[in-house]
Amino acid sequence: MPPFCNDPGVWGPFTTTNPPDFTPCFRNIVLSALPLALLAVGAVVLGEPSPGVEGNGDGVRRSVVRLANWAWLLKTLASLAAFLSIAVRLHSATSSSETVLDCISLVSILLVIFAQRRDHRRGVRVNAMTTTFWLWKITTAAVYLRSLVLQSVTSGVEFHSTVAIIASSTLVLAFDEFLPLQKSHAADSNARDNAGALSLLTWSYIFGKLRKGVSTTLTFEDDVWPIPPLESSAFNAELFERYYDPRRVLTTWGLFAILMKAQYRRFCTATFLKTVAGLLLVVQPILLDYLIDFVQSWQPATASDRSTPQPQPLSTGLLIVTAMLLVGVASSLTGVWGNDKQWNLYYRWKTAMVALIFRKSLHLSPDARAKYDSGAIINLVDNDAIQVGFLGTNLPEIIGVVIQIVSATVLLWQRLSYATLVAMIGLLALGPAQARAGDMIGNAADKQYEAVDTRISLTSEVIKAMRVIKFYCWESIFVDKIQRVRKTELGYLAKGRLGEAFVCLLSNLCPILILAASLAGYILIAPEDAPLDANRIFVSLAIFNLLRVPLTEVSMSIPPVFRSIACMARCIEFLNSPSATPYIHSTPSTSPAAIKVTDGTFTWSASSAPALPSLTLSIARSSLVGVVGKVGSGKSSILSALLGDMIKVAGEVEMGGDLVYVSQTPWLFNASVRENILLGRGFEERWYKEVVEACALADDFAALPAGDATEVKGRGGNLSGGQKQRISLARAVYARSAIYLIDDTLSGVDSHVGRHIFDRVLGPDGLLKDTTRVFVTHSVQYLNAMDRVIVVDAGRVVEDGTYDGLISEGRKMAEIIAIHEEHQHADSSAAPGKNVSNPSSASETSDATAVPSEGEADSTLPPTDAPPTGRVSLHHFAFYIRACTYPLFLLFLFSVAAAEAINLGSRYWLMHWSLANETTPGVSQWPYLATYIAWLAAYCLVYAFASIFFLWYISPRAAAVIHHLLLTRVVRMPMGFFDTTPLGRILTRFQANVSSVDTRLPDEVYDVMFGLASVGVSLVPAVVNTPMLIGFVGVSVGILSFTLIFYLGASLAYTRMKLTTEADHLTHIDEVLSGLSTIKVFNRLSHETTRNASLYDNLQRALLSYYYTNRWFSLWIQLISSLLTFAAAMFAVTYRSSLSAASIGLSISTLLSLGADLATITMRFGMFQNDVVALERINGYVHLPVETPDEDYAPVEATWPATGAVSYVDVSLRYRAGLPLVLRNVSFDIKNGERVGVVGRTGAGKSSLIQSLLRLVELAENDNTPLNRGFILVAGRDIAQVPLPRLRASMVVIAQESFLFQGSLRENLDPTGTAPDSALWLALAKVSLNTYISTLEGKLDFSVQPSGDNLSQGQRQLLSLARVLITHLVRGGVRIVVLDEATASVDVETDRIVQRVIREEFRGVTVVTIAHRLHTVLDSDRVLVLEKGAVVEFDDPRVLMRRRTSVLYAMVHGRGVV
Repeated sequence: MPPFCNDPGVWGPFTTTNPPDFTPCFRNIVLSALPLALLAVGAVVLGEPSPGVEGNGDGVRRSVVRLANWAWLLKTLASLAAFLSIAVRLHSATSSSETVLDCISLVSILLVIFAQRRDHRRGVRVNAMTTTFWLWKITTAAVYLRSLVLQSVTSGVEFHSTVAIIASSTLVLAFDEFLPLQKSHAADSNARDNAGALSLLTWSYIFGKLRKGVSTTLTFEDDVWPIPPLESSAFNAELFERYYDPRRVLTTWGLFAILMKAQYRRFCTATFLKTVAGLLLVVQPILLDYLIDFVQSWQPATASDRSTPQPQPLSTGLLIVTAMLLVGVASSLTGVWGNDKQWNLYYRWKTAMVALIFRKSLHLSPDARAKYDSGAIINLVDNDAIQVGFLGTNLPEIIGVVIQIVSATVLLWQRLSYATLVAMIGLLALGPAQARAGDMIGNAADKQYEAVDTRISLTSEVIKAMRVIKFYCWESIFVDKIQRVRKTELGYLAKGRLGEAFVCLLSNLCPILILAASLAGYILIAPEDAPLDANRIFVSLAIFNLLRVPLTEVSMSIPPVFRSIACMARCIEFLNSPSATPYIHSTPSTSPAAIKVTDGTFTWSASSAPALPSLTLSIARSSLVGVVGKVGSGKSSILSALLGDMIKVAGEVEMGGDLVYVSQTPWLFNASVRENILLGRGFEERWYKEVVEACALADDFAALPAGDATEVKGRGGNLSGGQKQRISLARAVYARSAIYLIDDTLSGVDSHVGRHIFDRVLGPDGLLKDTTRVFVTHSVQYLNAMDRVIVVDAGRVVEDGTYDGLISEGRKMAEIIAIHEEHQHADSSAAPGKNVSNPSSASETSDATAVPSEGEADSTLPPTDAPPTGRVSLHHFAFYIRACTYPLFLLFLFSVAAAEAINLGSRYWLMHWSLANETTPGVSQWPYLATYIAWLAAYCLVYAFASIFFLWYISPRAAAVIHHLLLTRVVRMPMGFFDTTPLGRILTRFQANVSSVDTRLPDEVYDVMFGLASVGVSLVPAVVNTPMLIGFVGVSVGILSFTLIFYLGASLAYTRMKLTTEADHLTHIDEVLSGLSTIKVFNRLSHETTRNASLYDNLQRALLSYYYTNRWFSLWIQLISSLLTFAAAMFAVTYRSSLSAASIGLSISTLLSLGADLATITMRFGMFQNDVVALERINGYVHLPVETPDEDYAPVEATWPATGAVSYVDVSLRYRAGLPLVLRNVSFDIKNGERVGVVGRTGAGKSSLIQSLLRLVELAENDNTPLNRGFILVAGRDIAQVPLPRLRASMVVIAQESFLFQGSLRENLDPTGTAPDSALWLALAKVSLNTYISTLEGKLDFSVQPSGDNLSQGQRQLLSLARVLITHLVRGGVRIVVLDEATASVDVETDRIVQRVIREEFRGVTVVTIAHRLHTVLDSDRVLVLEKGAVVEFDDPRVLMRRRTSVLYAMVHGRGVV
């Protein structure tokens, strides 16, 4: 039987005979057989399926064409050639290790051929495992061939078969590289999918984009590849849902198990590659040991030597150096690819969580929806899901590091024997210490994210209600409210930072301290023949240096793991929230009832009393039913119950046909007006025109710059309230449904338009005459045309019958009509009865410029958010340093430099110590050890100070400064900014960008600064010992600079694309959640889910493209560090006689950690660059124009305004240059204490008039440019000369859109907190809400949901009126009251309350009323009539009503008020 190894060295790795070579066992088993077997098994087991045509993981792409089949056939033939060559060589094996190698190789090739066939069928271009297998096969075969040549075997079967193996393996790679896989859908392919083997391995497929990014700015449309199928949102969500049962309560371990099941292959691949990379790093100190031995063999004899050293052959040194290069390159490739798989796992887990959270948000129960508003869900998507994804990067890292530490400990045992126990105890003690710090971090993270949720929800509410906030000058109040939450958040952030600083100290200082303790232990037990020499000291130093990097990685990974666990718990709590339970059943088509509710009891919350305690309802098909009642009576709740949006406690609900819903608050999304009407349905031109005409939109479309192709901006900010309601109604009409639920749609339109719409759409002769219509309304003038009228009170149907029948009964219905008639104050001489209802004949026009940004025809981003181009300017980072303050940041940098300088000094002391041991045998070791410990103590103190000072003090301080600056600037921006900027884009600054400043940017600055200092420390000894290395370092720096130029342009462009697409995705989430009821009834949930997935895929496309560039750059960094180590080692071999072993040990031991340091710097630098772009976006908002600050005004006398007189003098107004005028030469005077009504058709300029009075749109001083001109006087003073808070404090506004925020009722009534409870109850009594509020749980402390969703529209409006009263009673100084369509959405009784309160409480105060309900202004002192932005009438309403040609007369009679 042949020997196993044929060499006395057995496992080597190097032979003890000449010529020097690897031992056969090491070469055949360790270097060849084991890696090949692992790679082959990995290729089979870890190969991932591609989603097929149906999008599932089991599908197989059938789009492979003939050329691909030929490519696979040639690859298979080349693989079989390698198989046959090994089979031939097997017969000539001279040792058992060669036989084992060949047998394992044969089996491995068969496995690889199977994997190649499977990948071919699935359309996979290249499998990284199979590529690496053939590369390693070529490498090991070359090593085997070299051994044969050294043994003078240059012919025969063994030699020729090995050459054949190399040739056939090379052919396999060549076919992979040069015969591309052709797919039938090539336009949808990703460059990575079509990359060849070497291109994929080296990431060179991205180089075309990198080269383009140097000269031009990359664009999303041209330079971002389609999403790979395996990374798509739909595929990952489906994969996750295979293992997720929504009926079971999800736990933390349950969610983790689901994530692992969905992506176990990718997790195993990432862990395997990170482990291999770590083990290859551990090999480097072994090679360093051999190199030091080689150099020592060439040193002259010293006093400690007992014999003259025998120099080792030069070829041995060259072999060691070559091995160091190969191990370095292999470690670089496996490390970079391990990072790729880690981050790929992050993408997939994050994508699955985002998709699942969004899908769940569409089906929440009313209870859960009250808890999770859009701000909270956006935070889950934009923060928590990302943190869960980070588990995918951190867990493989931690596993690989643990294995690396164990291997390093074994290696250390060979050098320090039992002294290694000290190191083991120290490393084991790290676990509990880091776990304790992790608990601290996790607990702080839980509390911090709760505060983040609160802050984002409040910020979202504030942005949505910014118009009202500016009305009341509440900017500073809400800034303080948000800042209080922010202070709490930063308190927990600082606490978590302290834990992170402790973890960093443990990971960075412990290896050095453990080394000192281990050396001390070795001194105690060291035998006389094994002193502390250069080998032991510097190999141990190299091992501990290598341990420092993985321990640092663990320290970087542990805090995110605990944060991820905290975020996972939050996601689980959300996913476990109850879903809405469908309770609506279909009725047979033969049933006479279209809607039937039997003994229904409905509630908004399982813990609250029923809102509809006993509802029985039957509505016949094709009937028109009106629902009326006072504020808070439950009218809208009935519609919600019919929609399935409430919790059904008892009863049955049946629906006989398709249902659509028109909300009281119109929902529009970011698309063209036509797309908002069609809502995914096909375009039928004739029907579309009919609907547009019936909804009185034809003239509006004619006035819009692009007609119905005009894009609707965020929240419909570029349309008037009436236009939004009519578009919403047109969408419902166009749908041709069987049942319509309409919630007071006509409240926001003008008098004659309302009559036109009722007659042409809702009435007995309208387009919907053959459908079932349930119409909730406060406009009682339409009730006599309805088939039935239902009167609701306290959630119960109290009357139900025909209009005439209910009137004759003289109960609730008669009371409502009587109240309405009291409000009809027409002039007695006005002629009654004549109905001018044709909007065209009554000049029904709309200039569509009533609110900001109308007239914009393009659909591009607003100029304020146009994505920047080019490189990130250093002044953005300077912005961060200023937030840190320059002195504090410079002190941090000085501390970093001082710490690393001390660290370098300690290493030179080790070199001095080893030289002393060589030159002076028997010298006492304790003084040297004591001095070394002193160096370490100084290093620990300075390092600890730098870490804690930056992470705990400087970075939270900078985060507070930047957020405060952003918040205060945003709330001071003009209203035009909020009207043209989608909510998601603004929230991105406060969510994702601020999160970067809070957590990621400080980590990156910290790691990059310490990393750069560490790199400097690593290079100094090598350059000092071998000055010739300076040239190589210079070349390396040049190559790095060259690659950096390519990297920066593309990576910055992709980062900006990522941030822009992220904002679009968040905007879509907010849009969908705000219009969820509408989306549900139009059966658009599936479409919106697909749309959201598409937007998220766009985000992922940009993110993946960025990551490809980062991996390319990272690989170059790693390769250059390996080349630097190779160069230093080569110089050591070249100058082996003139360099000491200690100096070589110091140089190489420090350089061995250079690659890991550079890799950390690279990763952190890429992330740093990403987050500097976040700073760029924040800084961009900080430098946008804001409203004129108070200090820019001349002093205003304390008594101003003494009166409420208002004068407009030749005022013309447009919202931005290039837009049409919305006010045209407007001039009029309002006397002090006068009550003036302002009327006009939609788009006439009514709201623009109020915005100019409040300076929401500025009139420039002495502005005679085409933009704005004229001036406005209040109490005789030009308001352009009055500070904005002073101006707005002199008037109060009751807007159509009431604003309530999440918090107590007390806070909503008095945000300033200055009014006593007695004033609050008095104001509530005056608006007739005191009785209702006293029945609520907590009374004044009753919890108001976001936007006041747990109160009715009328109640919210009355609370807004009460708030105005409190402001007037407490603050005083109010001279002008503005009612901006304040009663448009309330019933007649509430309207009466509002008018009564205004008359009684604001006597002597100027009152300006904008209203659609003309009876509310007919008793005014004068009425101002606007038409197309110009004043057409301004006189006593009695005078105007006597003039039959007046516009007011036509409007009043068109409405039928008189």
